[in-house]
Amino acid sequence: MASPTTTRNLQDAQLAATANLPNAANTVNASGIDLGAAAPYPIQEKLTAQISHTAAPGANNKNINFALQDSADNTAFANVSLIANPVLRSVDANNNGHSANSVTIALPPSIRRYIRCTATGELNGGDSSAGTFTLKLLF
Repeated sequence: MASPTTTRNLQDAQLAATANLPNAANTVNASGIDLGAAAPYPIQEKLTAQISHTAAPGANNKNINFALQDSADNTAFANVSLIANPVLRSVDANNNGHSANSVTIALPPSIRRYIRCTATGELNGGDSSAGTFTLKLLF
């Protein structure tokens, strides 16, 4: 008997947040996603989040660093300590812009009610704002 797959691919359009990628030395925060329960989140099953970004032409050979953050009130956010941040680094060594990329993360049981993604461009990284990044929950 084959075991069931554990890869989650179902997406809910209301449980996603998208923002433009940052210019060099700037940070952009996506809107918070409400997990719908007070902290600590009573996880009955494992929740998975995906951070992805589109291609960004025109960027230099510098990273855009992505981090996953959580909050109890959708105002004061902090990096999720049980997840290695930055969770995704996007770099182009040939000055051709950033290629599309994504990472999937299992949310820890201690995650607070709201989550968001933040993207920070490194100094002298050029203009990446033609691209977007998205945080979404996978079920």
